[in-house]
Amino acid sequence: MISKNEKQKIIYKYITDNNLENFFVKKHHKSKYSLNEYIEAFVFFIDNNLTYSSYDSIIKKGKLKFPLRTSLHKFINTLSELEIMKKIYTSTVNTDVEKSNILLIDSTFIQNKNNSCIVDRNYYYYNKKGIKLTVIGDEKGIPIYTNIISANVNDCKIAHELIDSIPKKELTNKILIGDAGYHSKKLKKAVNKKKCKLLTPINIRNKKKQTSTLEIKKIDKKNIPRKCVNRQNNYKKIKNRGIGKKKNILYNKRIEIEHLFAKVKKNRLMFLKDRITSHIVTFLFYRFVELFS
Repeated sequence: MISKNEKQKIIYKYITDNNLENFFVKKHHKSKYSLNEYIEAFVFFIDNNLTYSSYDSIIKKGKLKFPLRTSLHKFINTLSELEIMKKIYTSTVNTDVEKSNILLIDSTFIQNKNNSCIVDRNYYYYNKKGIKLTVIGDEKGIPIYTNIISANVNDCKIAHELIDSIPKKELTNKILIGDAGYHSKKLKKAVNKKKCKLLTPINIRNKKKQTSTLEIKKIDKKNIPRKCVNRQNNYKKIKNRGIGKKKNILYNKRIEIEHLFAKVKKNRLMFLKDRITSHIVTFLFYRFVELFS
C-alpha cells in the first residue's frame, strides 16, 4: 500500500504538471489554505472513510487544521469534473504495468440510492438501487479497463460495450477469462473480432440440449423420468470440466479480481445516499491508485 505522503505527491505532481492549479486555488482570491493542504484533507477524508458531517465535527473540535466542509466539497467536485484520479490511474497503468497475455473480467453491484442518473434497481440484489461496476484487469488484479452502468443491465451487454470501446491492438493474442455469466455467443463473436479468446465455464441456462430419440427409448425401457436423465447428463458435463470452485482452473485464475472487488468495497463512501456518480468514480480510482502498488 502507498503511504499518505506518496499519495499526496502523486496528486500534487499531476495537478502542477498539467497547470491545473487555477481550478483549485484562485490567484485573485485570498485563500487560507494551499493546494497541498487541500490534497492532505482529501487523502485524510477518504483513508478514514469519513462522511462530511463526521469530518466537520473533527474540524470544529480543533483536532486538525484542515479546510472547512464546504471548501473540501468544492475541491472534490473539481476533481470529479476534471477526472483527475481517473487520468492519474490510466497514466500510471500505461507506463508501469507489465502487459500480460491473460485478462480477467468481472462485475459487481454497488449500492447507491439517490442523486445519480445511472442508478437503477437490481432484481438479484433484493431490488435495491445501485450501479454496476465492470472491470477488466490483469493476473495480478490490477484494473486496466473499467465501466460504470445501471445495475439492472446484464453482464454480457456491459462486457460487449466495454470490449467494443477497447482498441484492437490492446486485445490481440490475449485470453479473456470470465465466470459463467459471460458465456454467450454474441460476446464470443465480439471478442473474436478483436483476435482475442474468451474462456468461461458453461452456463447451463444457455445450453439446454434436447434428448434424442434413442435416449427416449432407453428412458421408456427403464421407466426413469426424462428430467432426471437430463440432470445427470448436465452433472457429468460439469464434473468432467471441473467447474467446482476448488478444482476449477478458471476460478483460480479469476480469484485476484474477486480480491480486488473486496478491497474496493471496503470504502464506505461508495455506499452513501448523497454520493453522486462522478464522486464514486473519483473515490474508485483513488482506491485503484492505492492498490496499484
